[in-house]
Amino acid sequence: MAISKTLQNNAKLYLQLMEEVKVRINAFNKAIENQEGFPEMLVTENASLQLRFLCEIISLACLSAHGDYKLPSAAHDTYEPGKILKTLERLNSAFYPQPVMHSNQGKYHHIQGISDIEHLSKDELKKLWGLTGNVLHRTPISKFYSKKKPPVTTEELVKWAQKIVNLLNEHIIVIEQNKFALLVSLKTHNTGMSVATFLRFDSNGYEVLADTFSAVPPPARSR
Repeated sequence: MAISKTLQNNAKLYLQLMEEVKVRINAFNKAIENQEGFPEMLVTENASLQLRFLCEIISLACLSAHGDYKLPSAAHDTYEPGKILKTLERLNSAFYPQPVMHSNQGKYHHIQGISDIEHLSKDELKKLWGLTGNVLHRTPISKFYSKKKPPVTTEELVKWAQKIVNLLNEHIIVIEQNKFALLVSLKTHNTGMSVATFLRFDSNGYEVLADTFSAVPPPARSR
């Protein structure tokens, strides 16, 4: 069974978003390192901004992987991850990335779920998006005058970031239950680019290699 052009294009878009994930994780780490010596408040805000973007990128990636579905316009127009995830869950309960370990056995892939590792769950994604939004807004005035501690510390943000890495480093995302899934690695040894392999499930439930795509490196800058 051939992989449709639509599914191929969805996979390529998904990989573009995975490349952005790596850029923003790097930006987060730079913010935490704080070599410029910014005040703690600015460090927290800069790091929170990247985590908030990462929440949105994950929800966009889920949406792009399922782009062949006839989704309500609300799912395409909203920027809120919670609304996007809620819409996708109605169509495919297994739509969210799942961290895995895998090994090749000829043309087959042996995939082992590693759900026991601490990773960003669907509910935690929505929680983190709201938490970082609270950090990034100076208003209302009552918040400005408040003597309460910041809603999150840099140490807590580092733990949140690690959960995102654990989720996406190597994962599968089911496109259509009992039919297709994407096996995704954020970084390959030979190119450093993210790569996705289509998995087609046969009648016995074994995963069969269908096709593999690699993220396209950005064009070199002219000097």
